[in-house]
Amino acid sequence: MPTLPEVPKDLAPELADPGIGYVFEHTRNKKCLVFANSREEAETTTATLRAYCEAKGEPDRFLIHHGNLSQSFRETAEDIMRDEESTLTTVTTSTLELGIRPTPNLKEEWAELGVPMTEIGDATGAGTIMKAIWDAYEVANSL
Repeated sequence: MPTLPEVPKDLAPELADPGIGYVFEHTRNKKCLVFANSREEAETTTATLRAYCEAKGEPDRFLIHHGNLSQSFRETAEDIMRDEESTLTTVTTSTLELGIRPTPNLKEEWAELGVPMTEIGDATGAGTIMKAIWDAYEVANSL
């Protein structure tokens, strides 16, 4: 006699967003990275996933990482991600993928090291290559 497939017990809450529910259901007990398109999307996604944990009576298993978080907060998330025993999921932006660690004092740090540089744009974080080219064009036109 054929048996029915077992119904998973770790489903997202009823009425959950299907995409975020999928992430919730498939990241349990796994170290995962979830890439968001913006820091706002990363924050919203993380908050939603944490709300799902709360609704299901589970401990929080989601971290957040993006360039606008404080350095100590980002480093804490990075340390947890490096821990081989950790099975938490990190919602992040491309700053983690690209290895970008924006700091407000980067210009000062480089000046102390004697590194010659020209600041283009706001120099506070990652942007598109097209934006960098446009900023460089505007600087060149102003000379």
